[in-house]
Amino acid sequence: MYYRLKLINYFDVWGNKKDGWDVNDACIEWDDVWTCDLDDKTLLKILKNTDFLQKNVRINQIDFEWVNPEICEISARKNHYPLGRLEIIDQKEDD
Repeated sequence: MYYRLKLINYFDVWGNKKDGWDVNDACIEWDDVWTCDLDDKTLLKILKNTDFLQKNVRINQIDFEWVNPEICEISARKNHYPLGRLEIIDQKEDD
């Protein structure tokens, strides 16, 4: 199975770790990346290759939380700062 992903960038976030975070504004970074693997390491690689995350970010610094079968919230592990979300917007069978 191949999955087409869309990345929503939470570029304006208010709040703090203690009181919680609120996403004030967001935008679509891209909606045309296909992958056959949805594990955390693959998602991290995609985010680095599309320049959403810096190349030096490590897997233990990011949390990927699937809140439903089509939406994965992305946050910084250290303070739970919301970075964005990935959405599965299309699927196709292997050829």
